Amino acid sequence: MVLLAPGETKVGAPQEAAEITAASGKAACAFAARLAKAIAENDDLLVSPISLALPLAMLANGAKATTLAKLQTLLGYGSLAEMNGQLGAVQQALASRNHTVEKGTRSGEVALEVANALWAQQATPVRQTFLTACARWYGAGVQGVDFTAPQSTANAINSWADEHTHGRIKDLVSPDAITPATRLVLTNATWFTAPWADGFSRGDRLPFTHDDTSTTTVESFRAASRQWADGPGWRASVLDYLGDELAMAFVLPDKGKDQALLDGWATGGLHRMLTGWRTAQVALTVPMWQHEQELVLKEALHRMGIKHLFVEDTDVDLTGIRDEEMALTAVVQKTWISVDEKGTEAAAATAAYVGATSAQPPQERHDLVLDRPFWYVIFDRQTTTPLFVGRVAKP
Repeated sequence: MVLLAPGETKVGAPQEAAEITAASGKAACAFAARLAKAIAENDDLLVSPISLALPLAMLANGAKATTLAKLQTLLGYGSLAEMNGQLGAVQQALASRNHTVEKGTRSGEVALEVANALWAQQATPVRQTFLTACARWYGAGVQGVDFTAPQSTANAINSWADEHTHGRIKDLVSPDAITPATRLVLTNATWFTAPWADGFSRGDRLPFTHDDTSTTTVESFRAASRQWADGPGWRASVLDYLGDELAMAFVLPDKGKDQALLDGWATGGLHRMLTGWRTAQVALTVPMWQHEQELVLKEALHRMGIKHLFVEDTDVDLTGIRDEEMALTAVVQKTWISVDEKGTEAAAATAAYVGATSAQPPQERHDLVLDRPFWYVIFDRQTTTPLFVGRVAKP
């Protein structure tokens, strides 16, 4: 057991990366699709699957019995060792995307930052094996805080989230969510910004039809893509960011087919789409948008099949963290995105609270005009990891 002094921080170095398998990309896509399906409504949406998956994976290192099995199933891995090795390697691969890129006459900065941290009650013992695993696989340091002083603790966590999202996510943690029974908060912050691989120009104002058939006129930009995918009830194309390592897929379902799209994604369709692009010439018309959102994810996780984890569940076992009956009390995520003709900036921060309980020449040509609600996925091409999944209903 480790006792943390007030304000003490312990930081570990991540393990050398394992080889990322194709199964890891399938697991990441399945988790992202099931998450989007669990929270989707006929409205704007932005969620970061990776920002939720990493705190849950860290938590799995303190879970046992049924609780551990449920977390492994949720994240798509057969064992804790596989989960740690693959997600740790994915996180290190994503960290390598930070660099200055020069491509022909274009150059720019691509930044993708992923950070994890643990916040534990000071002077309360925490198992060294749990802290070591979180540091080894996820680079997560642990800081001793006083949960009986909720305002100062919230300030510390919020300052960390603000710093690691470059000011885009503020007030991640509410002091009201922290109680004397709180024992641990697991956090992730993910921040991404990049210009498009090709320069695009602003287009005419675009009439955009909402779900309720009302129409507004929005700013748009015109883009050219060389990749296309389609299936029953949907059409899609993709735009690369500078460096061609990260990309955004744009998916336009037929009217009334959003649920069918998500059902297909959740049964392997998202991974097939992100890895199955066909060569084509695609003229894209994309609305510009900015969106921010706060998501309370307990009910979504329940709908995804997670039991034996929250305070109202039975047989919760987190004794791999410390010798006390504990359970998750809340999971919240805040997200932010801005998309225009120059590129994209997006951010997410997640907090999970643990409390005591007692190329061939193109042959196809397509136009894809995103003039009604559509879905998008920002993803890493090498690992097929979805970073952000969203729906634009009111740009």
